Amino acid sequence: ETEQAVNKLKAKGTMVYMAPVASRRGSWQHKLKLWASQPWQTNYQYLPGLQALNSSMGQYSGTLVAKFCPKAISPTLRAMLRDRRGFVKIREKAWPACLMGRGLRGFGWRQSARQCARLVRRHYPSWNGMMVIRRRWRYRGLRYCIAQDTPVTQDLWQKLVQDPG
Repeated sequence: ETEQAVNKLKAKGTMVYMAPVASRRGSWQHKLKLWASQPWQTNYQYLPGLQALNSSMGQYSGTLVAKFCPKAISPTLRAMLRDRRGFVKIREKAWPACLMGRGLRGFGWRQSARQCARLVRRHYPSWNGMMVIRRRWRYRGLRYCIAQDTPVTQDLWQKLVQDPG
């Protein structure tokens, strides 16, 4: 019955993750590894019994989230990467009021926000500004890069990264 359910899920393209809780390892693990999506090393995690699980719930929870959730990233790492990049997505599908017609500069068609940021910094290293990639404006998979020199204080930066909406 379980095997049929697993096969139905896999037929639909659903990832199957296995995290058995047992005090001893055994031959039963082989079956669960087969049921888990392949490679099983990525989609299977043995948990050594309820007592160990209860005493270290946070550790095991973190292990499972990191292993089974492909988009999981620690808040500390996210902040470090954001600060290294020097830009943050504030809002999607919106046009900031502060950009309306005030010294906007177009930087052409670009593949990514990172590429747009690099280009703006290269041409205007003194800019402490904002950039926008208009998603509606597309050309052969590229997006148009627009930027404006906008004062961004440390207080404003902290506010934007804590509450981008």
